[in-house]
Amino acid sequence: MNTTHFKCVSVSFVVDGCQIYFHNGEPEDDPESLEPYFLIQRLFEPPDDGSCYIETSDIESCGHFHFREAELSRNRLRLNTRGEFPRLFDVTFEANDRKFLAMRKALRSMIRRLVLK
Repeated sequence: MNTTHFKCVSVSFVVDGCQIYFHNGEPEDDPESLEPYFLIQRLFEPPDDGSCYIETSDIESCGHFHFREAELSRNRLRLNTRGEFPRLFDVTFEANDRKFLAMRKALRSMIRRLVLK
């Protein structure tokens, strides 16, 4: 398990889904300046199988996942996936109260098994 720390969190809600984007700042002239990043999103349009899409700067870790465990604390998100090749994502972040509450709301709608610590 690797823990990745991010300085910025962006939360987006749309009619049929939501996403959370963890990154380390705004892009400048170099698109690589956003590396590393972690994106989790879920669309609620049919057919909705309850999975979330995760994209990271590590291409081997991208895909649709169901979660065995999911924990959110004030500065950490841990996601333990189910399936043939389970993964553990451990993300630490910096977020003000408003961003944290938006993130918690989005994660609660995405992941039924979310445990708040």
